[in-house]
Formats: sequence, structure tokens, C-alpha cells
Amino acid sequence: MRLSGKTAVVTAAAQGIGRATAERFRDE
Repeated sequence: MRLSGKTAVVTAAAQGIGRATAERFRDE
């Protein structure tokens, strides 16, 4: 999953898949 150059609104970022997605965006 390529997230570079994308914009997303991540809800429930403090837990579960929201957090995992937020961390993935941060890492890329």
C-alpha cells in the first residue's frame, strides 16, 4: 500500500487500525 503523496483523515487514531494507519503515513 503506497501512501506517499496522499492525504487522509484518520479517525480513532489513538487505537487499532486508525493508529496503525497514522503510523504508516508518518513513516512514509
